[in-house]
Amino acid sequence: MGRAFRGNGAKIGMPTFLLEWMQAGRPDWYFHNRLNPRVRFSDYLCNLRYDSGKFAVGGEKSDRYFYTSQYRTCMRFSYYGSLGNENNFPDYNSCMRTCGTQ
Repeated sequence: MGRAFRGNGAKIGMPTFLLEWMQAGRPDWYFHNRLNPRVRFSDYLCNLRYDSGKFAVGGEKSDRYFYTSQYRTCMRFSYYGSLGNENNFPDYNSCMRTCGTQ
């Protein structure tokens, strides 16, 4: 996996922090990797397949939303509490705010 950078090149270590910025409508965040040197983080995030994750100890599943580029909308799925990937939103509206323009 590559590293996430702000538009001015400042490195951010945690994708969750980056995701919060994207959900707040910050289009100036980019994902850098060797294959494609400058990709908007939302373009990377919104093209990930959904991942239900694994059951966490003492955890339970919850309904979450992922963006599907095939249908150009967000869909509900069951998230099992740990692992998974960043294409995982708490509600339909935050999913569409981040990925709906893809």
